[in-house]
Amino acid sequence: MWFSRKNQGGLSKSERLAKENAALYRSERAIAAFERGQLPEYVEARARKQVQHELPWTSNLSVAEWALLARYGLRPLGQVMGATVYHQAEWKMVLGRQNRYAGGWNTGFNGMYVNLYSGSCFLNELEQGMYEARWLALQRLRAEAALLGAHAVVGVKVKLVPGTVESSLEMTAMGTAITLDLPSVDEPLLCTVSAQDFVRLVHAGSIPVGLALGVGIYYQVSQWNDVWQSGSYSNQEMYSYTDAVYQARHRAVQEMRRHAAESGGNGVLAHETGLRVEEVEVEYGEGDIRLNHVVEFFAMGTAISYRKTHLDERPQSVVSLNT
Repeated sequence: MWFSRKNQGGLSKSERLAKENAALYRSERAIAAFERGQLPEYVEARARKQVQHELPWTSNLSVAEWALLARYGLRPLGQVMGATVYHQAEWKMVLGRQNRYAGGWNTGFNGMYVNLYSGSCFLNELEQGMYEARWLALQRLRAEAALLGAHAVVGVKVKLVPGTVESSLEMTAMGTAITLDLPSVDEPLLCTVSAQDFVRLVHAGSIPVGLALGVGIYYQVSQWNDVWQSGSYSNQEMYSYTDAVYQARHRAVQEMRRHAAESGGNGVLAHETGLRVEEVEVEYGEGDIRLNHVVEFFAMGTAISYRKTHLDERPQSVVSLNT
């Protein structure tokens, strides 16, 4: 009589193969769902269990925020997430394509094209990639909240870390889905403000209308003056580097304001920013080695539409007449 030999995990060969095939099938169906712009089946199944109260809800709310939501008739539904692992184009190739499209004189070195006379510039293709990655993460966050029947997602945070493979990044968006005593909506509102601040905004007559975000990616080309300054023995400001940070920030904030205006907002709250700088050593010729920089600035906040006349939330002095 033949027996199936068990491995250290306690599974026979046939059981292990069945488990691997099931995992492969699940992965293929999840990828197909992402390609259709949907969430995987296992995410939808978990959401259905939460709606039917078969699973406890989770959140990143504090005790004070939870109590305040209950006081004003708002109910947390659960913590929701959206994520994407996104391949980012190599900045060298992006810069080379921009130079060729501009019709400038290009010189090749180290496998890349650089226009020596183009100077510093924005990397538009990389900016578009960052927008798309954040949009994918936020849309999946919104879709998961919609499965729970949410009206809004508060405390939205976007985290960016290097991806699991080379030249990739992992974008994760998280927040707490909440529901109000209102008719259901197709697309829940996303906002960076906390649950407590969300209640205060609504009570004050201000309406959050959505997220506003902006990205600026600037390629700074160092000149001989920058090289000389970097090797100086005295303290001094690196003006070219300072300008690169300002350029990237200005671009990001300008785009954030534009997004806020397009969504009907006249202000941005809970404004968060992030700055990343990548140093790039470039050889322009024999003995001409310079340190350039890729500066990325990210800005995100909650666009609101507010009225000049709103409820006064200042505490009132009350003297009891009861004896």
